[in-house]
Amino acid sequence: MAGIPLFKIESKDGASYDEANAFVVAAASEDQVRALLSALIDPEGDEEFGNARYAGDEGIYTWIDPTRLTCTMISEGSIYEEPTVVICDFHHG
Repeated sequence: MAGIPLFKIESKDGASYDEANAFVVAAASEDQVRALLSALIDPEGDEEFGNARYAGDEGIYTWIDPTRLTCTMISEGSIYEEPTVVICDFHHG
């Protein structure tokens, strides 16, 4: 399979109402995952990006602070050639 790897990035705290719990991101590295999310996440948490949801009430820092999340490569390749958020697990309350 060609393309860049897929990573699952997940909050260690889980999600409460109106919070994102995890993202699947196509990126070349874990550092690129954090850079992409920090550039895309709206601190207000009310904008959409494609089929992914920005941070909700958990706040932006959950997704860029390595002590608050886990980041795991789930596929060495994908259909994606450019870094992108593939999907988001968001708990609407």
